[in-house]
Amino acid sequence: MEKELTPNKESVIKLTSENLRKGKRIIKGKILEKSGYAKSTTKRPKAIYESDGVKEGLKPFVDELVKERDKAIKSITNEKRNSAGYKDLISSIDTLTKNIELLTGNPTDRTEQTPIDLDDLKNYIKWRKQK
Repeated sequence: MEKELTPNKESVIKLTSENLRKGKRIIKGKILEKSGYAKSTTKRPKAIYESDGVKEGLKPFVDELVKERDKAIKSITNEKRNSAGYKDLISSIDTLTKNIELLTGNPTDRTEQTPIDLDDLKNYIKWRKQK
């Protein structure tokens, strides 16, 4: 960990943790702006969030999120799968996972795309029209 966190980085850690606890959406650039960073830095928040000091400062909170997610996963039973609460449980797991990914610098979406062969697409469209 860095010897001493700057006041700006301390603010980033505090605001990020507070926003997540309140269920607010995390917009890294806005958090940096509120923490006193220059406009140019707010457009590329990755460097700040991936700095050792911020990562280390957020680690206890990320660890809490991981524990909560793990509890939610363990609480899924066959009986709950058939209940209305199952949907809420899955939604909670999804939200916790995305927040963990966001705070640890991992992608929060899967944007990889498989190339589509245009001939295959045309054949599929013809086939669908025939039905």
